[in-house]
Formats: sequence, C-alpha cells, structure tokens
Amino acid sequence: MSDKEKSLVISKHIAQKATYDEKIAKSLNGPFSVNSTIGSRVHNPLGIYKGWSIVCDGYAGLYNVFMWELGIESYLVTSKTHAWNLAYLDGKWYHSDVTYSDPVTYDRGGNIGATLDFKEEYINLTYTQIKAIDNDHILSAESKHFVNTVLGLD
Repeated sequence: MSDKEKSLVISKHIAQKATYDEKIAKSLNGPFSVNSTIGSRVHNPLGIYKGWSIVCDGYAGLYNVFMWELGIESYLVTSKTHAWNLAYLDGKWYHSDVTYSDPVTYDRGGNIGATLDFKEEYINLTYTQIKAIDNDHILSAESKHFVNTVLGLD
C-alpha cells in the first residue's frame, strides 16, 4: 500500500467512527477553544473510542496518531477557525481534512436521517487545492511559519 492509500484508509476509518459535535463547534472560538468540561472532550482525539463527539482538532489529532504509528510524518495545521493535517506521503507533502470528509447524518437541507458518503475529495491535497476550498483552509500565521520555516515549504 502506498502512503497516500494508507492516508485514505485511516481517514475513512476516523470518519466512520467519529461523530462531529456541531453544537459545541458553533460555541467554540476556533480550534483548541475550551468553554466547558464537555467542550474539552471534543478536542480529545481518542474520545471517539469512548463514544464522545469531537471537533476538527480531535479528528486531526487522531489522524496524526495513526500516521506516526505507521511511520509517516504528519502534523496538525490550523487556520483561524479550523484544524487539519499535513503529511509526507510518497515523497511529497499533502493536506488532508478528515473533518470535511466525514459523512454526516444530515442531508443538504438539514434533515436528520440522511447519510452522505465519505468525501474523498478532501484527502491528500496540495496546499493550492485545499486553500481553494474555503477560508477555513488558509494557514494561520503560526502554521504558515511552521510550514515555511521548519518544513521548508511554501
């Protein structure tokens, strides 16, 4: 299996196991915000195995755990309001947003009960591709500094 294929398998696993906590996410002020005890649970990447719902940095943290266990270099990166991953796959850096890939239990009209399929189009993207999605995928100053200085990427 290539690293990109491993990334896709891991992303699907996380998306299938995780439940996104939309209510808490709306009350938070960007990744890593904590406004209550329950709010702090949503950031715990292993919470999905305890039945807890999580938000974006929980998804990204768990992706990192799996990737590093597979020997694949992976980092959590952020915008002002969102978190996702940057991983070194098959000799190149790719962004993956497992949160955006997660099938939800709402249809596009907001009706509970519909199930959408895993959205592979948010996995293994170049930075040009992921930042074109929306403003949630434009690197924060801290993440941009990390990517440019530590990793030597543009």
